[in-house]
Amino acid sequence: MPALFLSVPRRLRPVRLVLLLLAALIAPWGSSSVRAAFSEPALQNLLAGYMSHSALRGAAKTCVVVDLSDNHEVFSLYPERPLIPASQMKLLVSATAVELFGPGFVFSATVWSQVSPDSAGRLEGDLYVYGCADPVAGPGIYTALARQVREKGVKVITGDLVGTAPVLLEETDTGLQAARRLHDALGSLGVVVGGKVRAGYCPSAPVLLARHTTVSLADYLSNMNKESRNEEANRLLRSLLACFDDPAAPDSGAAALASAGNGGNGT
Repeated sequence: MPALFLSVPRRLRPVRLVLLLLAALIAPWGSSSVRAAFSEPALQNLLAGYMSHSALRGAAKTCVVVDLSDNHEVFSLYPERPLIPASQMKLLVSATAVELFGPGFVFSATVWSQVSPDSAGRLEGDLYVYGCADPVAGPGIYTALARQVREKGVKVITGDLVGTAPVLLEETDTGLQAARRLHDALGSLGVVVGGKVRAGYCPSAPVLLARHTTVSLADYLSNMNKESRNEEANRLLRSLLACFDDPAAPDSGAAALASAGNGGNGT
């Protein structure tokens, strides 16, 4: 699959810009049938046409396309020309989100258990809440989840309430804040949690008790890129970091974002 990369060294100094290939080109190239019909020379001609379009006359431009299957260069134009990334960063964030979350992803929060409640409303074992640092949802999502759990007949949870990941973007830990918020929402509905409120991992828990969705990734990206909204790109980047970054890694994305100051307002 060919992709265009945006190379951004630390401290956001002026950098060599390598444009990101639009999803419309990335997605179909991954299909073997389309690869056969849409050859590499055809892609080169298409990109050359884009880059020489009259709308770009007089503009500073640079482009590099690399095929990720073997890392060979498919197309380049002024590859060493230094430019400031600006809104091209949104394309990098978008492609990363599609790669990691998946093109059909929908932001949601879910509540799981290992068993169903009995006829008296007693749930034996732990309750698990899972989320994905939703860039859209607010605290009201916990009320919605708690109501669904209560509607499933749950009155007493004998085990712990375990947060396995941040549900909201503002939650900066690995799930404890989510567990506490769901605990409070359940308590307001009279649901008793007998165990601890903690962060942890979710083992095999096949019983889905609640699901609340907000927005599909496709709709989020469409709105973000069409209107070139910096704050939405920033929020999506933070969501990706919350879900996939390893804070202990020497090249931690979260650490790099923090060192950049305001979290990427240069998108």
